[in-house]
Amino acid sequence: MTLRVAFVSQPRDSLKGAGPQSGSVAIVLDRLVEALGAAVEPLAIAPRLPGQAGCETSLRGLAIHRVPTDHRQVEKALELLDPRPLPRLMRKAYYRTYFRGAAARLAALAPGIVHVMTSTQAGPLLRQALPGVPLVLHLHDDMLTRLPPAETAARLAPFAAIVTCSDWLAQALRAHVPDAAGRIWPIGNGIDPPALAPADRTARPIQRLLMVGRISPEKGPHVLLEAFAELAPAFPDLTLDLVGPVGLLPLCHARLMARGEPAMADAVRRFYGSGIQALAAQFISPGKRLQARLLSLVPPVFHPRIRFVGPLPHDRLAAAYAAADLLAQPSVCREGFGLPVAEAMAQGLPVVAAGHGGLLDLVQPGRTGRLVAPGDARALAAAIRELIDDPARTRAFGQAGRELALQRFTWRHAAQRLLDVYRRVGLP
Repeated sequence: MTLRVAFVSQPRDSLKGAGPQSGSVAIVLDRLVEALGAAVEPLAIAPRLPGQAGCETSLRGLAIHRVPTDHRQVEKALELLDPRPLPRLMRKAYYRTYFRGAAARLAALAPGIVHVMTSTQAGPLLRQALPGVPLVLHLHDDMLTRLPPAETAARLAPFAAIVTCSDWLAQALRAHVPDAAGRIWPIGNGIDPPALAPADRTARPIQRLLMVGRISPEKGPHVLLEAFAELAPAFPDLTLDLVGPVGLLPLCHARLMARGEPAMADAVRRFYGSGIQALAAQFISPGKRLQARLLSLVPPVFHPRIRFVGPLPHDRLAAAYAAADLLAQPSVCREGFGLPVAEAMAQGLPVVAAGHGGLLDLVQPGRTGRLVAPGDARALAAAIRELIDDPARTRAFGQAGRELALQRFTWRHAAQRLLDVYRRVGLP
């Protein structure tokens, strides 16, 4: 008998029934379900937005059960306005209506395992509604390691297993809550090899830099633009594309991420300010204000060589990677994994990245790219300059990165690791 696994999506993710998913967590859920194939009988719980049916089947055959959710604009405003140190997305009140509806719907569907994306708030409600059903928590960031260990342990208590998007995150969480270490398993994230065939870069000089992800201070775009300003005079054909939505995380979220992280703390000081200034930064045209602030880091004469592309559907990112010569991922936060880095590597694109967090799982210095200290624009510029000056070695980094990505970071690999976890907690 095939095990029925219910995936509970993030409340702020609009899991789509048709077309490519947007948002990294929704993409992970979608790709994992596809890679699991017939090994399980999957279904998903997702927020019901205006105009959506209560249940639909996706193009991949995934049954999506939609439940009423809290008002998104109200939740977003509360996230931005709440002055308390703990971000709202980690509070019990966060999307309470959605999680209650998910628990009630799942009690009727009777799954064999419930797989929860990111939100520990769902744990107690699901445990009460589904006694005896193993719960699996899927973590994509290190926020739980920033809480007191006792609080983290309490949040993990309802879950039979905790799976993480990287080896690094699993190790960090095990060190933070050693008593839970036996329930924490890394499964990684994945890439889609057929969609990411490598571009032919053999005759191309290294001229087009690319950054992919949120264009937000925690991702370090300011570090990259400062590095670009240093490089641009010496390399007149060098360009930079920044692909992703421009904006700010809620201030309390950014501050929690900044604890013990000097480069992230500097980004918070530079781009948020304090008091009324911080509120204005979040509410008054945050995307336009941030883009203008970032451009001010580069002399105006070089602005025509910088493009803020905006967000692209996931199925169009392959073209952006193919057009680029080098990916720069200068995050000042500790990435849980770094999906754009893995995708770029799969396309044979060499990488320069910040040397911390989940990026340590991906980039092998001197083999697939370069790692630099977080927040160090001069080091980033020096690493990029080194690769521009040695195109043959740079292309060799790209080839080695593709080989590594195909060996370790496909959705098939992630799905197999996940099945191993399911077997530990309930799969026959």
